[in-house]
Amino acid sequence: MAVDRMLKVDSVLKNEISSIMQTNLNDPRLNGVVITAVRTSRDLSLAKVYFIVYSNKSPQLVKGALESSIGHIRSTLNATLKMKRIPKLEFYHDDTIEQGNRIEELLREIGRSSPNNGDDAGANPGADAGADNQHSRGN
Repeated sequence: MAVDRMLKVDSVLKNEISSIMQTNLNDPRLNGVVITAVRTSRDLSLAKVYFIVYSNKSPQLVKGALESSIGHIRSTLNATLKMKRIPKLEFYHDDTIEQGNRIEELLREIGRSSPNNGDDAGANPGADAGADNQHSRGN
């Protein structure tokens, strides 16, 4: 039950912060920024807000813009949400997409440099040897 509650709080905060960014913040540094997740502490004192940048802006620049807007975001959340207290907000660049792309590229490089280049002939080198040994024992 508590897990469901935390997931709901995270979801509501994510949606509300996203909405505030789109409608209440007129900061050009935040164009092309999407909130991907919110993870709230059990005691609701802290919410880690993760974002990605769909533009050529640096994540540090965007993080600075978000941090300078924390007061406004929290006061707007306080006015719109029925929560006893609004958690402290911390912003983090969500680099999971970049990590996934890097892993994918590494796997492609491994595939290109593989001597078999995807050929399964050498995948199980001992398979035929075991079959030969069984035949020789029967003789």
